[in-house]
Order: sequence, then C-alpha cells, then structure tokens
Amino acid sequence: MRTSVIALASLTSATLACTDAAAPPPPPPVPPSPLARCADPAVAVTTRWRVDNVHAPITALAGAGASFVIASADGAVKPWHLSAAGATAVRPGYGEPLATSGVATAALTATADGTVAAIDVEGGASTWIVAAGALGPRQALLPAAGVAAALDDDGRWLAGATDSFAGDLTLVELATGARVGPLTTTLWHAAAARLAPGDRWLTVGEWYGCPAIERRDLADPTAAAVAWDTCNGAGGGLAQGWFRSLATDPSGASVVAAGDQLIARFDSDQLAAGPRALATTDVRIDRVLRLDGDGLAVTLAQRGDGAELTWWTLADLRPVRTEPIAAAVDIAIEPTTGVIVAASADGLVRGYACE
Repeated sequence: MRTSVIALASLTSATLACTDAAAPPPPPPVPPSPLARCADPAVAVTTRWRVDNVHAPITALAGAGASFVIASADGAVKPWHLSAAGATAVRPGYGEPLATSGVATAALTATADGTVAAIDVEGGASTWIVAAGALGPRQALLPAAGVAAALDDDGRWLAGATDSFAGDLTLVELATGARVGPLTTTLWHAAAARLAPGDRWLTVGEWYGCPAIERRDLADPTAAAVAWDTCNGAGGGLAQGWFRSLATDPSGASVVAAGDQLIARFDSDQLAAGPRALATTDVRIDRVLRLDGDGLAVTLAQRGDGAELTWWTLADLRPVRTEPIAAAVDIAIEPTTGVIVAASADGLVRGYACE
C-alpha cells in the first residue's frame, strides 16, 4: 500500500511537471508605435525633413501606404515615397507624376495599396494606380466643385460630394462607370466622407448649422440609413458649426468625427444613440486620423498663422499632447516609420517624428 501511494505521488509530480513545462510563456508587452511615443509631452517632436513640391499652392494630401500623394492648384498630382527602411531622417523620394497639369484638385483620397482618386473644382473625377500610372480617364461626377472624396479599401467604389445645399452625394463603380446620384441627403452641406468596411458610407457636414453625420449602406445608397446632429440627436449639446473630417477603425465599426470646436466618437451602426465620447476645443479641427493599435487619434487644427497637432485618447477623447507646427493644409500618417507628413499651401512638405 505504501509503495502504491509513493508511485501515485511520483506520477502526479511528473504530470504537473509536464503541464508546467508545456505552458507557453506570457506574450511580451507590445511596445508603443513611434507615433504613440509622440503622445508623451516629454518627448520632442522635430522636423526630420523638408521638401519642396515645386507645384504650389498645395490643395490636398493623401496617404497611400509608404507613399503619399500631393495635389496642387495647377492640376498636378504627384506621389512621394518614404524610406522603405523606415528611417525617419531620410527625405522622401520624388515619384513619377500622375498628372502634371489640369483642373485643380479639391479632394484627394487613396487606398493602402496605392489606388488614388481626385475630385476637382469642376466636379470631375480622376483615378490612378501609383505603381502603374493612369487607371482611367477623367469623368464628370459632380455638378459643382468637389469637397469630399472617398474610396473603399478594395478600390471598387468612389464617392464624392460638394458643399452645395444638399451635398450632391454621388457614388460611382470604377470598373463599370455605373453611377448613383446626386442623392438626397439629410446634410445641408457635406465636408468629408469615408467608404468603410461593412458596406458603410459615412458622410459628415452640417444641418441647420449643427455638426452632423449620416450613414448609408452601399447595397442601397439612395437614402441615409441613420443620421445624427448636435441639435436634435441623443447626447447633443446644441453646438454650432460643421464636422469637417472623419476616420474609422479598420473594421468600420467605430468612427471619429471632428470639426468646429468639436470631436466625437460614434459606433457607426448606432449613430442615433449619439457619441460614445465627445470633447470640445477652442479651434477648428480640419483633419483627424486614427492610431487604433495605440488607442489614439491625431488631429490637425489651425491656430493663428500656424497649425497644431493634438494626440487624443480614443476611449474618452482626452487630449494628451498638443504640438505647434508650421501652417499646414493637410496631414497623413505613416505609422511604420513614425512620420507625420504635413503639407503647406506654399508647396513645402514636412515630415515630423519623435526623438
């Protein structure tokens, strides 16, 4: 009996030892991205490089993976390529122009794989693939100057809008040229749009002078599925102004909208419930970009003769750092290199990164 107890104890110890040996080690902590480190006010944000786009004034900027594309008032559309090695101190390389002249671009959008679309001040639309040159001829899309352009992640659909009353929202399938619109909208004026995963078409602007957002379904885009504004929506605060920019998470389920003294985060499928987080500012926010892996958003705002970048927590939209920069019309983010690309109307493009 004693031998059996000893044998059982030995077997139990061996089993535990095997179990302990087979247990995987805990995953190492994920280091913050270079841009997340920028959220620390103790870390210096510096200008790593400056290039002259030559064509000026710059009217629009869009990120396309490790490249960024710049449009200017003379109709030129040109890509620049960041260092493949991720070196933040290396100036970007000048790419082959997609267009050297033409109608001035008013709104520019791009996908991560390099499909680029521009909507111009006459309402025309042009599309390219950065690596292969022109994708299609310019086509009439809108009845007036464009202010918003959006591509879905697959580069299948292009949406455009004007800031005319009722927005002139229009959707075109790039492969066929099939077009839907102009569409009736709850927005009095549109300012920015996003075609997000889940067939979500999100547009921001204003209604009766109140910041407003609406969502459509690409399967049936003719009418807004749901809309919200600060005057009438749940959780609204009667704030006046416009939403001027928006950004979604990779799934399209969460959206941040920002504009005149206001930034708000919504669940895109529950817009009518109002913002999940909301903050007010003393400046007009012209651009908002998300760093979902870091739980942050970065905004561009104008202040005096210059501009400023602000890092916000996505969870509660708390500002954690504001940094003044040279005047800029737009920004793009390349998180791998940790560079914020900012374009100024005077034709200069700067890359900002952290020490």
